[in-house]
Amino acid sequence: MDHPKSYTTIDDARIMTLQEALEQYKTPGVSTLMLEGLTGNFYVFDNDAHFGSLDLDKMFYTQDRCGVLFRGNLTVDGLLTQPETDYGPFTLVLGNVSAQNIFMGGGYIRIEGDVTVAQTLYAGCYNHGMSDINGNISAEVILSSDHSFNFHSDKVKKGVWLSDIELKDAPAHEAEDVLNKGYWSKSEESVQTGNILKAMAKGTSILKPNSAASPVLKRLEKALLSKNKRADLSKMKLKRLPKELFELKEIQQLNLSDNPLEGLGEELAAMEQLTTVELSNCYLQEVPEVLSRMPKLESLNLSYNNISTIPDAFASLQGLKKLSLFNCQLTAIPAFLKDLPALEVLDVDYQQEDALLTLESGFQSLKELRLRGKLLTVLPKLEQLVIAGFGTRELPEAVMGCKKLKKLDIANAGSLAGFPDDLSVFQQLEEITFNLHEGFQNVKVLATLPKLKTVNVRYASHTSRKRFLELLEAPQWSVLSVQGSIDDSTLQQEILNRPNLKRMEIRSSFGTEVVDIAEARKWLKITI
Repeated sequence: MDHPKSYTTIDDARIMTLQEALEQYKTPGVSTLMLEGLTGNFYVFDNDAHFGSLDLDKMFYTQDRCGVLFRGNLTVDGLLTQPETDYGPFTLVLGNVSAQNIFMGGGYIRIEGDVTVAQTLYAGCYNHGMSDINGNISAEVILSSDHSFNFHSDKVKKGVWLSDIELKDAPAHEAEDVLNKGYWSKSEESVQTGNILKAMAKGTSILKPNSAASPVLKRLEKALLSKNKRADLSKMKLKRLPKELFELKEIQQLNLSDNPLEGLGEELAAMEQLTTVELSNCYLQEVPEVLSRMPKLESLNLSYNNISTIPDAFASLQGLKKLSLFNCQLTAIPAFLKDLPALEVLDVDYQQEDALLTLESGFQSLKELRLRGKLLTVLPKLEQLVIAGFGTRELPEAVMGCKKLKKLDIANAGSLAGFPDDLSVFQQLEEITFNLHEGFQNVKVLATLPKLKTVNVRYASHTSRKRFLELLEAPQWSVLSVQGSIDDSTLQQEILNRPNLKRMEIRSSFGTEVVDIAEARKWLKITI
């Protein structure tokens, strides 16, 4: 015959002051800062405590109560909650805690032992309060956002992890992949806390069936369904590639960026169908040799790595069309690159230690180039060029010889004194980016570029209006992007008076503001 459970009540506790409890039961990890302002009775349970459900606010945070200490274990059959997110009691558990669901709010909760939750552990959703767990953590799902949640990453033993706090060696799951309908808003890109709390109160799981699979496997499942045959394993904290990846024989694009990779493994060579590999910011000290044995490779991104050279074996990549080595440690452009017949896009801009590179021959198929250094050879097919650090007051002769240019960015060419008189050689130029500083000369020559549509300028408020007015003399462009500020109202009016102005934006460290041209003209009473 079943007997009714005997639950703990508040009458089982001793009452003392918070200060008396702290002095008698010293716990080094307790933050005294979080206890400021707490007054009233403090309840102490000397033995293990067992509740059907427990609302910490209702029981221990009233006019004459400020918190509770459980010296033993705390067991809650249903929901253990501290629902007020602005403030709450101090709750200290010296033993272990187990419950069906736990919600931590704006109070201070510290648990010295293990926490075992059958369904959901929600460790805070607001920036008030603090939640500390010193022991192991096991739950079906673990959530936390915008909250001071302190724990040991290596003690998270079980749980789908959904938090803005990163685990040391494991990635977070993606909420939309694992949460049931109603608990995640795609439009708001946030969890629906209210609905989650209702589910926790009812004892309902918020997870989709079979959602406990690792985030990496979830990404690989997405890749199988990808129409563009792409696998995205970026930001997965991978040190090595998962064996399941090598089973995806249809994948052509592989993104491994932002992983602390220790290597790629020889198995990758078997994925000979790959055309694109992204390895940006992967802590690489050298280029993995296995990549040189991927004959169909067309695009390779190695940016933000500590790479100082590329082995000559990579000359075998005769089909390589795009190579990015931005922010690496190159001191010279690898010689074999100049003879790659298919190479159309090369990014060797900004090398660490501010190294300046020289491109002096070859590269006759290039259509796009980003270079910090010297260009000494004409590139007859070049359409887009970003160049800086060439060290002369005039555009280099080789640049002037690239007559098929459609986009030219010289904004970081600090030595450049202005445009040459023969800028008109760029009859195909559609977009130009430059620094319109006080000493920049010959801006009016832009009027000789018949296809110019977009002008991007850096402009400081202390630069004279005269420089900008020279820019306005070029009649053909219709899109203006300004990095900086235009505080001169008269100059603003001059710009908005431009009949063919179609788009205007102001870029700053705060973001990009797209000017509503029609509204601005209306405000300034400008009629076009």
